[in-house]
Amino acid sequence: MNINSEAITIAKTLLGIAALDTTQDTLLLTLGNIAEKDAVAVALNDLVLLEYELLGRMIQTQFNRRNSEAITSQSLATVSEAYVPTAYPESVNIALRRYRKLKTL
Repeated sequence: MNINSEAITIAKTLLGIAALDTTQDTLLLTLGNIAEKDAVAVALNDLVLLEYELLGRMIQTQFNRRNSEAITSQSLATVSEAYVPTAYPESVNIALRRYRKLKTL
């Protein structure tokens, strides 16, 4: 798959990266390819790849969560917090499920 440049542009805007700044492009392209695969895996439909804003939000989420995958719980004095790891926010998951098509066996 080849991530659309419009999705990368949207991700840059959401992340506050200037459109002409190319220093993060390789990383954004890699995250975009992962986002495309994730989107198709959830939606079971290639039409989701035309949702550039959705893919841009998925790239933004992955960019912001880099290097934080290992954090699953935290304890401070008598307070404990546990984190439920999900790949994307619920709003993204809902949008992906709208494209889901049934598979027949």
